[in-house]
Amino acid sequence: MHPFLRSCLAFTAVLGVALGASADADAKRKKKKPAPKKGAPAKVKRVPVDPGPVYKVPVDLKRDAYKGNPDALVTWVVFCDLQDPFCDRFRFSIGKAREYFGADLRVVFKHRPMSWHRQAYRNGEAAQCALEHDLFWEFHDYLVMRRSRSSQKASRVLENARAAGIAGKALETFERCFTSRKYDKHIADDMALAEKVGARGVPYSYVNGRLVRGAVRYDTIREIIERELTAARALARKKKLADGEVYAAIIAKGQYYSRLAKKAAKFPKKGAAVRPATKKKAKHVLTTFVDLRSSWSNRVTGALLKLQKEHPEEITLNAWHYPMGRRGYAQLAQRAGACAQTQGRFWAFVEALLASPNSTAPRSNSDWRGLAKKAGVASIPGFDLCLTGGGTDDKVKADIAVARQVRTSSGSIFVNGKRWGGSAKQLKAYLYPDAADVNDSAPSKRLAEKKAKCASKPKMCLFYAWALERFGEPGKRWVERAKALERGCKADDYKACRALAKTYRDGNGVPFDPARVKTLKAQVCKLSNGKYDCPPKPKKKKHDPRYDFFNPNVARN
Repeated sequence: MHPFLRSCLAFTAVLGVALGASADADAKRKKKKPAPKKGAPAKVKRVPVDPGPVYKVPVDLKRDAYKGNPDALVTWVVFCDLQDPFCDRFRFSIGKAREYFGADLRVVFKHRPMSWHRQAYRNGEAAQCALEHDLFWEFHDYLVMRRSRSSQKASRVLENARAAGIAGKALETFERCFTSRKYDKHIADDMALAEKVGARGVPYSYVNGRLVRGAVRYDTIREIIERELTAARALARKKKLADGEVYAAIIAKGQYYSRLAKKAAKFPKKGAAVRPATKKKAKHVLTTFVDLRSSWSNRVTGALLKLQKEHPEEITLNAWHYPMGRRGYAQLAQRAGACAQTQGRFWAFVEALLASPNSTAPRSNSDWRGLAKKAGVASIPGFDLCLTGGGTDDKVKADIAVARQVRTSSGSIFVNGKRWGGSAKQLKAYLYPDAADVNDSAPSKRLAEKKAKCASKPKMCLFYAWALERFGEPGKRWVERAKALERGCKADDYKACRALAKTYRDGNGVPFDPARVKTLKAQVCKLSNGKYDCPPKPKKKKHDPRYDFFNPNVARN
């Protein structure tokens, strides 16, 4: 046989075997799975709903934007941000759910502008102004679909309002509403409620008080609403309630979000670095996991130390080692801390580290030896031997095992064994709500000091304006802020004039006024010696000698 024919036959045989093997694999894959045995539990689809409490999320249909039947059995409260892409995705689930459930569902919108979306707060105010003209949802959909149109500038916001269907005299009313910051307090109240019920991100929603995290799929949200609808009907029959009274009855016994976990973690009785309270029985035992190379962990540890110094009789501090491997020199730093602990000077060592100019700077053995001397470690040769020999590595590994057992990381805080879900400052407000620096008196005192300085030295008015923006009373702070900036600008403070120009440009507590903005920019340019807000200089055309031949005004030799 010809060699070419032999090779063709061999190739055909190999190809047939390969195709047969793939066909057998497909047949095995398509075989039906055996039917479940009788009595076997059916698989239930996991629903991301908080299984615990019903949260107390009040609704006022006179102030809040809503869709659907006002007397619906199921109330779905959605906390969203008009600049967030996930809220854009979530609105499709909202639309489908409204079509499916009809009169049994109402959707209530509440504002939760995130700090990193700079235009979201002002966009929320604009949306509430659109609600006065019954065009909230049109404005909402337009802005969420076109997030690039988000802006604080009054001119851009008016363009968005016009695109949403607000025109004529209604547009003038909308502009007055927006520039007066009429709904500043409304947005601030929604944000305060979000904090109370644990809506820490967007979108967070509550179906008859039950928490749903994130932009979940329509199938999932439909299961949740069906379950809550069944429960609402049962409650209405049992207590003989009208449909409009069911939601109020459900949330009447609801609760607010607590940052403290319900269950306490189990820690070993020995092994932690303890800084005891002055009394035998401490009221609060605060436990943290320390990474001496982490600036975040060091800030938390410093805050806890400060808190214990303020309440030495009531607080005991416990620390466990948890170096994060990705940080350079983390293992050496933690070994140094453990070596100081063996001599009973861990907390003094941490205080010496925090007192240094840069708490994450020490890297070499000599750096840690210097901190040990400052901490009052009794045996420096023993500390050196421990540091170079690695005698405490097993101790650090055991602490890491404890951290993994309680499922935590460095910088975390436990209060009497229960995980704390907030910052050290929030913990202080939780443990000691009457303390002078956590209640409302501290910001008001700061505002009073800044106001007095602004009255005596007009060039300090800019600082008063900044304090008003942060601590001022919602609804009034922007008018006061504009007055303070006017006073500072009259005193030839170009920074105050710049801020005032931006205020008139954005319609922030004052009417939108382009002419005033132009005047203020000219004043800023003059006061700053041409450094800021000056009109662009006309560019001089460069001389190109190539065109001189065609120019009759140029002399030729």
